[in-house]
Amino acid sequence: MSDPQTQIFNILNRSAISIDTIPHAARVWSYGFKFHSLKAGKINQIGILLPNTGKFTAYLFDLKTGNQLSKMNFNYSEANKQMLLDINPVHIVPANQLGIALAADVFFKVSNNDASKIAFPYNDGNLSIDGYAQDTINLSSFPSLFDEYKVAPCASFTFQADAD
Repeated sequence: MSDPQTQIFNILNRSAISIDTIPHAARVWSYGFKFHSLKAGKINQIGILLPNTGKFTAYLFDLKTGNQLSKMNFNYSEANKQMLLDINPVHIVPANQLGIALAADVFFKVSNNDASKIAFPYNDGNLSIDGYAQDTINLSSFPSLFDEYKVAPCASFTFQADAD
């Protein structure tokens, strides 16, 4: 097995971005990222990183079937700190389209300083991050409204590729 990777939070470390902190929005949003693996492996943790504390739920979806692969409830007690929780390992195969999403009323809103689109897809280690979506309607399914200019990288996962 290779070393585990947690990619989505890496967006917060990019250069030439603006980060707008929303400590309490007027409504709960579902927001998340579409991705697929470049190698077979497993997801063994789901995590969140938020600018405020509270109770939140993160979901892992198979986007081809719409099935929820994992659901994790968080009692998030320390703002601005990454929190990862173990899940039953979810084995994934290359090219299978998955989604990680979070239902919350707090988030970081990230955009490029030059107001350009966020570039998708992009590869990060053994994963391809394929897009971002958000929604306020159905909080327990993957969001359906795609935004090319702003993303909320507040839910992530730990992926470990199988050995070659």
